[in-house]
Amino acid sequence: LRSTRRTWYEKTWFLLRSTRRTWYEKREYQEYKANLVRKNWVYSQEYKANLVLKILMTQTL
Repeated sequence: LRSTRRTWYEKTWFLLRSTRRTWYEKREYQEYKANLVRKNWVYSQEYKANLVLKILMTQTL
């Protein structure tokens, strides 16, 4: 009985640890993805601004 209880405890502990780890990894991955999207968005905005400036410069010239 004691051995079965120990195995059950070990199983639950392992399960909890694995779920917590996966949840943390998921959160980290989500944050990384969000940062990547934000960086890309900023880069695209800057690129658009530069493009508009170039067009305006060429038109004025």
